[in-house]
Amino acid sequence: MKPEAAIRALEELKAQAEQNWLALYPSGAQTAWQSKVKSILERSLGKDSHILSAFSGVRYGLMALFGSETTADWHAAFRDGLDRAVGYIDAALYELRLMGGEGEVLEEHAFDRELWEHVKGLVADEDWGKVARPDFRR
Repeated sequence: MKPEAAIRALEELKAQAEQNWLALYPSGAQTAWQSKVKSILERSLGKDSHILSAFSGVRYGLMALFGSETTADWHAAFRDGLDRAVGYIDAALYELRLMGGEGEVLEEHAFDRELWEHVKGLVADEDWGKVARPDFRR
């Protein structure tokens, strides 16, 4: 996934959590939100990313039950988890921007223009199976 696309998607999901957190409160919407973030982190930073691992470990509920928990207690625990998750999204955004997500400019001589014209559509579509690879067996 291109850094630019990941940045846009993560910023949208971050805003969703910050602006309307109660709509995500333990429901299918929270599961979908969490799965979308995980998918973007995995596709953009890789399966072994420490940010993905930390995000996956976030808890959105109370850790111990004593029988006297109120709705406010559950909301506070959920909000705390969501705040931690948003912090990991911020860390991912930082890392993606370091990777060139802000429109990094290449030197004109850094690539073959004819080859680029031939493969740029495939690259834009992320159709890696059709992009030519050099034959290093020669």
